Amino acid sequence: MTASVRNVEPTKITTGEEVHWTRSYSDYPATLWTLAYYFRGPGVGSTPGTGFNAAATADGDNFDIVVPAATTDDITIAGQYTWQAWVTEIADATNKVMVGSGRTKVTLGFTSADLTEDTRTAAKIMLDSIDAALLAFNTSDVQEYEITTPAGSRRVKRSDKQSLIDQRKYWASIVSNENYKEKSRNGGGFGTQIDVRFI
Repeated sequence: MTASVRNVEPTKITTGEEVHWTRSYSDYPATLWTLAYYFRGPGVGSTPGTGFNAAATADGDNFDIVVPAATTDDITIAGQYTWQAWVTEIADATNKVMVGSGRTKVTLGFTSADLTEDTRTAAKIMLDSIDAALLAFNTSDVQEYEITTPAGSRRVKRSDKQSLIDQRKYWASIVSNENYKEKSRNGGGFGTQIDVRFI
């Protein structure tokens, strides 16, 4: 059984699956224009996210878009991905028009035998890294600590502690909001309050 073909951009993608959809634009037929999609993922801290591209093929006047399973399987960070769709005139490659944009939720799929899949969102990874740094500063004589996230690593010093606390407030609010939305989608109650304390 093959994956279903949508006639609209996907709102959800699970890594490891093939995604297939079709699109048509009366003002931009595939006989005269090409179509490409650009998906970009969530960033971590000041580091921008990464993503993937998808080029459409012509099917008469319509466009056919396939993102292979191998491409989605390379995605390592879950979360909301922003996409843009651009058409380019075949006769004049400098003539480009953005014909659509939106967001797609990416969920990590468990398609391999690896039992150590990290299911945390980018925000939760960042929050956990900051917590580890604060714990190291509070419980030992550590003067420097390396924070590792999907976007890379950086060293922080004890003098940066207040900056870490400020960053923690920011990331904790994002994680709290993610948890609230997830609970709401799963039928949980509304109005849950999460207390965050800083010592």
